[in-house]
Amino acid sequence: MPFDIIYTNIGRGHPFYLDGILQALNHAGAIRLVRRQADVFELSHGLARLAWRTVRRLYHLGGAGGVGGKVYSALRGRNQYRQDSFALRLLGRDVKRTYADDRVPLLVAHPSLVGLLQSHGRVLYQHGELVAPAEAAVPGAETVFVPTEETAEVFHRAGYSVAQVLVTGLCVEPVLVRRAEDMFNHRMRRLQSEQPLTGAFFSSGAEPKKHLELILRAVASVLNSGGRAIIFARKDGSLHRKVSRHLSRSLASGVVGDIHTPLPLDVPPLMLILFANRREEDALTVQLFDRFDYYVGPSHERTNWGVGLGLPMFITTPCIGPFAPLNLQLIANQGVGLAMDAQLATLFGREIKSLKRQGTLADMARAGFGRYPIDGFKTIADFLIEHFS
Repeated sequence: MPFDIIYTNIGRGHPFYLDGILQALNHAGAIRLVRRQADVFELSHGLARLAWRTVRRLYHLGGAGGVGGKVYSALRGRNQYRQDSFALRLLGRDVKRTYADDRVPLLVAHPSLVGLLQSHGRVLYQHGELVAPAEAAVPGAETVFVPTEETAEVFHRAGYSVAQVLVTGLCVEPVLVRRAEDMFNHRMRRLQSEQPLTGAFFSSGAEPKKHLELILRAVASVLNSGGRAIIFARKDGSLHRKVSRHLSRSLASGVVGDIHTPLPLDVPPLMLILFANRREEDALTVQLFDRFDYYVGPSHERTNWGVGLGLPMFITTPCIGPFAPLNLQLIANQGVGLAMDAQLATLFGREIKSLKRQGTLADMARAGFGRYPIDGFKTIADFLIEHFS
């Protein structure tokens, strides 16, 4: 029996996890099991589509912090996706109509869709994040995919049986999983060598102003200390504009304008990677990942790189949203990451050199490799092939 996949396409995290399942199914030669891929904007019309657009706008306000962020946080804090309300009825109106007489299994990755589609009875819910705030454990799914036993416990406490929750391992990009050990060994050699290190700098899709300020400070400090930086930025977004304005002298020819621009064989002191959409960003990231020695950015879905691939992490603060502070706590407890504030960003180049010299960066990398299985996407694909072929 084939199944449908429904995206929210709000932010990067939830769509990223569905993309990974598709990649794993395609690699297994089982993409035929997916009858349809759709998102809530395609399935909704009129006021319902307007409501989803409002949610997406509120998401960006929430990610950016400030007054808009506080409004969004208050709204989300009251909405546990399981309580009937006018807003939820409107959001779910057309999605539910689409599947009112269609019992096809539905694979989703956002808790709102689990809550909206509880009455459907055939919802498969992928919770790919390593942590699970209470609002994520929404009842109503037939099967839940989670990365670790610790995450599974949250769903058990919410009422799911052991049989309903499949522990998959970490959901890391399938291409990176296949190269994980080699890339880790390459990184360890660099961390223990005399050569300058290369940092990978990312912002969330909402591009919070305070995070961008930290990234710019940290990159400038790294360059002044003889290190290298690769910045990933949405084309014509806030980070792109700020880098072009404040770091233009350092860019030289290190701008990769799109997916078709050849990547240089050697990383220049500063490389700016521009992308137009999520798939371009992911493709460029995979091509460059073997050159990353450490990560600077928010603690969202890329936390898997630190905990599973041994990439030392420096997390931009303040943490925004329900997942970020829990992810930061997780990577700090595991010894793979540290929080970055304005003081650390200002002295970051010097600090990286010190952490390298002391062996701390190498210790952080070791703490994040080999602790968890990292083939979660393959595990989910195998489950889907077994149950729906």
